[in-house]
Amino acid sequence: MHRYRDLDSVFDVDRLPRRKENYRSCQLIRGALAAHAHGASFAVVCDQRRQDLIDACFEVLSAVASAELRCRMSVVTWQELSGTLPSKVKAFLAEKYGID
Repeated sequence: MHRYRDLDSVFDVDRLPRRKENYRSCQLIRGALAAHAHGASFAVVCDQRRQDLIDACFEVLSAVASAELRCRMSVVTWQELSGTLPSKVKAFLAEKYGID
């Protein structure tokens, strides 16, 4: 991870979640770095039943040094979105994943 450009300027590296000598949540860290590099937003869309993933997202988000970048990052659940989705997508989520 330390080879990634801007890691030390984007994150308070000591606050990133670790498992022994390796970082956890590498995909989330890379997503935040990509958002930084492109001046873009980064959202994780997941099932609200995946509390482990939601917690990991907020661990990474809390380690972002820039308030401006943190404001461009979010976690959204399929359950939150389901009320606004087209009926075919709602039906798919309900049938495949039990999300109403």
